[in-house]
Amino acid sequence: MPPEKSIFGYLSDGLTKAPPVVSLDETDLKLLSLLLKDARATLKSLAAEVGLSAPAVSERMARMQHEGVVRGYRVDIDWRTLGYTLTAYLSVVIRVGTPRDQVLLELQEVPEVEEVSVVTGASDLIIRIRCTGFDHLKHIIAEHIWARTDLDFTETRLAFYSDSSTDIEQHRLDRLLAELREGR
Repeated sequence: MPPEKSIFGYLSDGLTKAPPVVSLDETDLKLLSLLLKDARATLKSLAAEVGLSAPAVSERMARMQHEGVVRGYRVDIDWRTLGYTLTAYLSVVIRVGTPRDQVLLELQEVPEVEEVSVVTGASDLIIRIRCTGFDHLKHIIAEHIWARTDLDFTETRLAFYSDSSTDIEQHRLDRLLAELREGR
């Protein structure tokens, strides 16, 4: 049995072994576009939009899920409406000799941490934090970042505006559809 790899060990696999590119047709792209607009759409309504039967749409959806194109169906929460109005990005340098996996796993456990990305460049990690305001952010940084002895450097950036709407994904789907129609 080969030795177990660390999270950082698997990183090199992720960089060199991209998932296979899936071939989609115009109908598949239309279905994805419709689901971006309303992930709760019924098979019947999707079928009517693309001119297929509900079972045919179901088969296509199952195939796209099996191939990894569709990873899930999620609720899109506007956290600002719940008081989480501030997003911050922290660049983090992990102290040399520190077990990086442990740092990564512990930072992911902080409730306000939305994402931890392993990056290249001067930093090791970029952490996205969502909080209720500046005082909340100060508490998170003091309690969960500065209190750590395994970090050499952190830098905090505040986001004045961020949008993770489906507009970006819709733009990509529209571009794929245009390329498909042009015969690329």
